[in-house]
Amino acid sequence: TREWAQFLALAVRLAAVPGLVPTTTVFRAVEDVPDDPQPGTVGLVVVPDRPENPQPRPSVSLAGRIIDTLRPVMPLTAAVAILCPQYVPVSVRASVRLRRGVAALQGRAAVEAALESLLHPTLAAEPRWGLSLYASTVVAVLERLTVVDVVLAFELRAQLPTGLTPLEVVEVDACRGLYCSTGTHEIACEEQL
Repeated sequence: TREWAQFLALAVRLAAVPGLVPTTTVFRAVEDVPDDPQPGTVGLVVVPDRPENPQPRPSVSLAGRIIDTLRPVMPLTAAVAILCPQYVPVSVRASVRLRRGVAALQGRAAVEAALESLLHPTLAAEPRWGLSLYASTVVAVLERLTVVDVVLAFELRAQLPTGLTPLEVVEVDACRGLYCSTGTHEIACEEQL
């Protein structure tokens, strides 16, 4: 929106003021600081609203439109760096007992939809930059579902450089970090007749 662009332009102007720190943080967004950071550069972490993509990243076109929107109001010496979030993809392996009368197919679909909604970076109720994800939080979300009676077994796994790793807490970068879904969960549903 125009108001958002005006606010970001103000941030860019502030960063371009001589004598301030070489890199300015705006909304917990920072660029990867090179050996010799340039004064006047503001890093903006951009997460596009793409609900169908579990790890949305700004396209070259979107980055260009953001910069084109800001350029007319930026000081001549200012620069904007459009940055991607640092995602930590997670998946869930769970066994759940469904409430009486809920079919396994229906229960599994509800559990998977709840997981994708919880883990998607733009579907969350509030921003969660830099917030860790706890296995107990995911279990609590699943047990609040109307189709679930109880979670019988649970494993939260993060895609780390070493591979898919079971964790109790998924830590993310404090500034650019977001957890997200791998899109591949293993859900076993036990029906009650």
